[in-house]
Amino acid sequence: FAWCQAEWRKVAQELGLGGTVIFPGYLTGDEYVGALRALDAKIFLMPGTDGSCRAAREAMALGRPVIAARRGMLPELVTHGTDGLVIDDTPENLAEAILALAADGGRCRAMGDAARQTALRRFDPAQQAALLAQRENAAERQAADGGGSLECRSGSA
Repeated sequence: FAWCQAEWRKVAQELGLGGTVIFPGYLTGDEYVGALRALDAKIFLMPGTDGSCRAAREAMALGRPVIAARRGMLPELVTHGTDGLVIDDTPENLAEAILALAADGGRCRAMGDAARQTALRRFDPAQQAALLAQRENAAERQAADGGGSLECRSGSA
């Protein structure tokens, strides 16, 4: 990022966006949360190296709608039209999504509110643990009823 940041700053200046576009670099803690809170929406086009799309989930937890590419697990996190927009990531589709949210602040805020509710419902560790426990109990009941086995098997026959 640092190697091309000067070039990006130059382009932003040339486009008259020097005071609008910021390049904060890597942020942590309160600075990171503050940067997310300053956004109207989060654009997330790549799942990232861990595949968990943590940054998208964090933005949603802070009540920001996510414009997400149809890649990796992003379409599973973001419900198109409810808590964000899911797009095929072409420049035209991205521009259309950005303009749609920028042109309708009420829609953007409503999607942000929905994103927060989605995060509370789906990403809360206690909720995740409860769901996992439910699934484990269901699998144990199925095995006890003769409907399957819980033992692990190797791929060999």
